[in-house]
Order: sequence, then C-alpha cells, then structure tokens
Amino acid sequence: SPDPFSADDLAALESVVRALRFDVVLAPGVAGDPAFVAIASGNAPETLGGDPPLRIDPPTDDTPFFFNMLRLRDAVRPGLMTRGSLGGNQKAVVMLCALLAGSVALTLVCLAVPLALAARGPGLWEVLPWVLFFAGIGFGFILVEISQMQRLMIFLGHPAYGLSVVLFALLLSGGAGSLSTRAPAGGAAAGSRRRAAVTRLTCLVAALILFGGLTPRVIQGFAASPTPARILVAVTLLLPIGFFMGMAFPLGIGAAGTRCAGMTPWLWGVNGATSVCGSVMAIAMALSWGIAAAFWTGVGCYVLALGAYALGARRLEPAG
Repeated sequence: SPDPFSADDLAALESVVRALRFDVVLAPGVAGDPAFVAIASGNAPETLGGDPPLRIDPPTDDTPFFFNMLRLRDAVRPGLMTRGSLGGNQKAVVMLCALLAGSVALTLVCLAVPLALAARGPGLWEVLPWVLFFAGIGFGFILVEISQMQRLMIFLGHPAYGLSVVLFALLLSGGAGSLSTRAPAGGAAAGSRRRAAVTRLTCLVAALILFGGLTPRVIQGFAASPTPARILVAVTLLLPIGFFMGMAFPLGIGAAGTRCAGMTPWLWGVNGATSVCGSVMAIAMALSWGIAAAFWTGVGCYVLALGAYALGARRLEPAG
C-alpha cells in the first residue's frame, strides 16, 4: 500500500494471522528479524555493512532459492537456531554440509582403493587415467543433470514436470547413445577405436558447451509459450547432450577392460560413488554460486574425462 496501514487494517491483519496461525515477518511494531527492518527502510547496505549477515540479494533464474538466506559457512554460526525461520534454514544447511562431508569422505575411499590395488597389480599409472575418467563422467553427468533439471523446472512451471521431463529425456537419449557405441562384428584396429572414441567424447564436450550456452537464452525466449510447447523445447535441449553423455561410460568400460579387466568392478564403483557425491555437490554449488556454476563444473569434469581417456587409451595401444 502507498499509504500507512490504518488501525483497522492492522487489527484485521492480526485477526487473520491468528486464525491461520501465521508468523508475522514484518509489520508496524513487529519484526521477525532486525535485518528485515533495515531492508524495508532502504538502509540495508549502511546498516548491514559490506558483508551482510544474511543473503538479501533478490532471487534470479540462476539462484531461485528465495527461501534460503544463509551461506554454507553459516552452518556453524551461533545463535541462528533461536531466530524463527532462520533456525529451520540453518538446520537444512547443517544437513547439507553433513551430507557433503560424508559423501566426499566415502568417495575418497572409493578413489583410493583401486589406486592402492593398482599399485600392487597392473600398475598405478595404467589405472590412474581410468580412475580419473570414471570419476570425471560420474561427477559430470550428475552435475549437468541436476543443473539442467533446476533450470528447466522453473521453465516448465512445476517440479513434477521438471523431474519427469528431464529424467525421461536424459535416460532415453543416454540409452540411445550407449547403444550407439556397440562395436560392429569384426571390430577395428585399436588405434582406430581410440580415435573414434576420442572424437565422440570431444563431440560430447562441444555439445555441452553449445547447449549450456543456449539453454538460458532459449528458456527466456519461450517462457510465455504453452506448457506442451515448453516441454517440447526442454526435450529438444536435453536429447543431444543426453545422447553424447550416454556414450562415455560404455566407451570407458570397453577400453579399460582390455588391459585392467580385474579393476573394472572398482571403476564401476568409482563412477557410482562420484555420481552420489556429485548430487550433493550440485545442490551446494547451486545454493552458493548459482545453477550455472554447477553446470559448467560438470562440463569441466567431462573435459578432464576426455583427457584421461586419451591418455589411458594411448597406453593400451601396442608399441610400434
């Protein structure tokens, strides 16, 4: 209202709040947190300083988490548990940090075991590229998947649409990409197979860069379209990257299995562990730096995987 609330307005508001058992965040004479008073008065920068105790920046499509006003470091900040809704916020941040720490620790164990076994078996330097490859595609796939899901959930207008459309499109196209790697009868020379696989992985990185840059612009352009059209647009954005991402795992299994077949179960486990860890990392990164940061970190993981594959596959070729 451009005018101050009258006494009758405040009485009516108080009556509704009591009837619905709501909490008043800010009203004349009532403030759920002193920071709200500073923000509403327009003096937030001067009152809260250069590094305000709460995140008061407005939500955007890249950081749509309007409900979260805390940073990860606030998990250990004292005094928040007794400050109304901030207490619930802090509990969520504490849980996220605990999940992140636990998943990182267990993932490091999964990374260390195959390397320790390799030191006593086929050789550390032969297995290391494949550990990096499967870790890279594990982190990369889940970071890309969750970030695209978060982007498109807003675009599609409902979490159920975001979950079902993204999972359906990525699983379908990923399965098709995996099927496309099936080697023809008779096979080809090792060098030819390596070059073909590196080319496919390079196309994967290129597709991620292309569609990662296109997605925000396409979302903005089709935001006012009807729901069926938006679903079609979302699927179109997902199918190419899903197809190429589906190639990575079978290409790695096929190449690594020719020289260190005994390590294949561990490499499979490395991929699974990093996928689980990456799902928590994706949420933490999106909350801290935005959805785009999680997506491009996933792209970086695929670049690492490409380099690791090229190195590991080259070692498998016979000398001369």
